[in-house]
Amino acid sequence: MLAAVSLVFLVPLIGLSIDVGFLYVAKSKLQAAVDGAALAAARSLSTGSSTQAQTTSAQNNAVNWFYANFPSNFFGTTNTNMTTDSVTVSDDANNAHLRDVSVTASTSVNTFFMRWLSFGNITVSATGTASRRDVVAMLVLDRSFSIQLAGACGTMKAAAKAFTGQFAEGRDNIGLVTFANDVWMEASPSTSFQSTLGYTNDQGSGTGLIDNINCQGNTNTSSAISVAYNELWKMNEPGALNVIVLETDGLPNTMTLNFWDSSNSVVGLTSSSTCKDNSGNYLRNDTSSSSFSNIQWTNSIPLGTSSYLSGNPTSTPGAGNLVGAIGVPDPGDATCCGSPLDFIYMQQPYNGSMMPAAPGGGTSISDFESTWATNTNTTARNCGFTGSATASAPGSGNFVATMSDIAWFPKTDVFGNALNPASHPYQSVCATADGKHIMNGSCTNGNTAYTNFHNAAENAADNAAYNARNGSDLPSPNNTTTMQAMIFVIGLGGTEGSPPDPILMQRIANDPNGDTFNVPAKYSACASETGCYTYSSQPQGTFIYSSTPSTWAEGFTLISSQILRLAK
Repeated sequence: MLAAVSLVFLVPLIGLSIDVGFLYVAKSKLQAAVDGAALAAARSLSTGSSTQAQTTSAQNNAVNWFYANFPSNFFGTTNTNMTTDSVTVSDDANNAHLRDVSVTASTSVNTFFMRWLSFGNITVSATGTASRRDVVAMLVLDRSFSIQLAGACGTMKAAAKAFTGQFAEGRDNIGLVTFANDVWMEASPSTSFQSTLGYTNDQGSGTGLIDNINCQGNTNTSSAISVAYNELWKMNEPGALNVIVLETDGLPNTMTLNFWDSSNSVVGLTSSSTCKDNSGNYLRNDTSSSSFSNIQWTNSIPLGTSSYLSGNPTSTPGAGNLVGAIGVPDPGDATCCGSPLDFIYMQQPYNGSMMPAAPGGGTSISDFESTWATNTNTTARNCGFTGSATASAPGSGNFVATMSDIAWFPKTDVFGNALNPASHPYQSVCATADGKHIMNGSCTNGNTAYTNFHNAAENAADNAAYNARNGSDLPSPNNTTTMQAMIFVIGLGGTEGSPPDPILMQRIANDPNGDTFNVPAKYSACASETGCYTYSSQPQGTFIYSSTPSTWAEGFTLISSQILRLAK
């Protein structure tokens, strides 16, 4: 009799535990579906040309994601309620660069044993939230000649437009820097970037500055990174996700340098140099050097009225400012571009919306050289590194065995990027005997003049990335905040020059991880590689190496996904 009476209490208790288990499973599944829907909605805020269109896209995508993960009648549930009205998008009260997404849903769970207590079904609900941080990005595109030689300039441009198509017009800000011999600041970051730069996504496509790129020239990586960082600094938006996205298909081999050392009042040309300015004054280290004027070896880069640098180092040159872009071929270019010992002087500054294509669309080295300037106002005249160039007819001899006019290279490029950093240099570089400059000649450690310069160009690019990640204090009203840029790097393989160096690219991105993009992997984790170094105090970005043109678009897509994930 006692056992029979006990059943009246035991059965509901056992049933309660079973029903609670069903409720727990349903609630957990509902919460997971809501959380996923909130994340999907935040990601979809990149789709649409207006804030309202982006909100609609977020709501629709949240509903689709929810029901894909919580199908009707899951575990016998009924009356599931999740519609576009359940998804709200609002600006964050504490950060103008954040948009908050909230998703709610409810469902009824049928009970079995609890019906004895008149509980036929129980409603459970869940709420999920996510945030989407606005992105301020500088897209830095390598337009060097090796991409043209491989016939892949169009592939690179299409991949870049697919990248811009992943971000939110009207909210995100994206700008463009392109580089080869020199650097050109194509467009400052703006919310109308798709209209300005061009884009491609599932909503459509549009043309812009990216479509106008012609791929010709060397690889002036250090200058490009500094110009891109300067644009982020000028935006002065610490609440946004500030990133630099660098695409390059080779090794840094060019630098923009100032050959007037104002600290020591000396010109970096040999005493026998016949180089003259546009007024006919010699530029060498003799009594006539002090009066040199009207020099413009390389056009100035428009940095705007304000800069994180102390003044504009690439302003129109004159007395005390002798700026030129100097480069060398890569080691792998001997078959196409002359001996690796050859130096190249960049006579044609990159001085327009886009560098002109070779006449007739040619892709040979001779076609490339024919596009270089013959204007005596923009060419260093009567210098050893201009070959047979003369004051009246510069041009033709652009590859020469030595730069006999140059006595030394400065310790930094015009943006302050060190050619031989004191801490953790990537490559070995020799200084002059007095330690004041970088040697133009063979070193006691076995470096040739060519190796010394090429190593210095790689160091300058690495140091430019370090400086951008380390940051500089912003102007008012955020002058107590340091702008540290996060850098993402896409290495493009399969072109005609030397491929990107994975260790250098890992250093530039501050990426400690190994290759997860290629099978088999092309490089290992940074900690296991000689010469690789990352900084825990600086933002860690991502390096992706696309070894062939066929995978370039996928590399750009993965980088955009990484940025959007971090923006949440």
